[in-house]
Amino acid sequence: MVNSVALDQTEVDLIKGDILRLSATISPDDAYNKNVFWYSSNHAVVTVDSTGLINTTGGGTANIIVVTEDGGFSDTCRVNVEVSVADVVLDKENMYVPFYSSSQLSATILPNDATNQNIIWSSTNGAVAQVSQSGEVSGIAIGSAIIIALAEDGGSSDSCHVSVVNPVTSLKLNRHSLNLKEGDISMLWARVLPYNATVKNLIWNSSNESVVTVSESGKVVVTGIGDAIITVTTVQGGLTDTCLVRVERIKVKKVLVFPPRLRLTIGESVTLKVIVLPVDASNKSVSWSSSNVEVATVDGAGKMLATGVGIATITAITEDDGFTATSQVLVSESLDMDNYLVKIAPNPSLGSFKLSFPFEGQAEVTIRSVDRTALVYQGQHISNEVIRVSAPRGVYIVTINVGGNILQKKLVLW
Repeated sequence: MVNSVALDQTEVDLIKGDILRLSATISPDDAYNKNVFWYSSNHAVVTVDSTGLINTTGGGTANIIVVTEDGGFSDTCRVNVEVSVADVVLDKENMYVPFYSSSQLSATILPNDATNQNIIWSSTNGAVAQVSQSGEVSGIAIGSAIIIALAEDGGSSDSCHVSVVNPVTSLKLNRHSLNLKEGDISMLWARVLPYNATVKNLIWNSSNESVVTVSESGKVVVTGIGDAIITVTTVQGGLTDTCLVRVERIKVKKVLVFPPRLRLTIGESVTLKVIVLPVDASNKSVSWSSSNVEVATVDGAGKMLATGVGIATITAITEDDGFTATSQVLVSESLDMDNYLVKIAPNPSLGSFKLSFPFEGQAEVTIRSVDRTALVYQGQHISNEVIRVSAPRGVYIVTINVGGNILQKKLVLW
């Protein structure tokens, strides 16, 4: 029968991550049943398997207990587990400390459950900045120093560059509201006091860059319609001031359509020109309509097609505030552009030609571009009279009108 059990160690000191096997000796040596059970009092610190193998899992203290199956005899080993420091990290890499004032640095020991959390603080330039053992940095003189946080366990460290400065005490923008329009550019100015502040650097920010952007110098550029807040912040001290920027749309005031009236024959088309004023209006969109689609149709781009004999009014209406402008079109039957009754010689011409037609007396002669938009010549002439035209090279339409009798002919200018 078993009368006792003894472990080979009564207390051990380990580091988190260590592994150790404990050995249990049962007495008497010739006991028939030497089976034992292993237990840990705190699995967060150590675990133990059925062979007595210990795995350290965290910092702290736990007891490993061995119990005999025969008789329930037991023994205990105290296990102390220490978690080593792996690193130390400061909450700031750079810090401004006002002259004759103080700021706090915080250090974090990693891992968080490291046994020794002690930090040793020091300054490389105590004449400029001093640090307490709680991490409070005091500015002694204008200048710079390095504050070092050293882990007592293991020697890991981190540092912060400290600048002791004459602090900024006031920040004020020249404007606290701006009313702008699309395309505008404006400047904001910030006054930093005192004038001898060591660090006067500023950070500019726009709350809505789809409305306005702001540069490092305070240049405000409009990018859209709406509201935005421009914020300026001092690098040292974090003082702020703001300006509300409101960008309004540029309203349409007038719309024009060219030409305001024209004459076409069935099947002809022409693209009307629309001008929305002012030229920098925010919304220059227009829609088109025809008063009589049996006479003329018009598409969304202002291209008009003559479809039947008669008169139609083409209307352009602005999307902004509904301003309108019109063009009146008179559509007549198709005319023969190569009417044999009309003769032009020479044709092609360099600009001077003789025009003959079967009408007596004066006729109104007009010469237009093929698309009817450009009038290059207009005058009264009799048949066989020489006409001189100054116009770019191209194809033109010559129209002869005597009392409503109309003939047309193509003219080519070289």
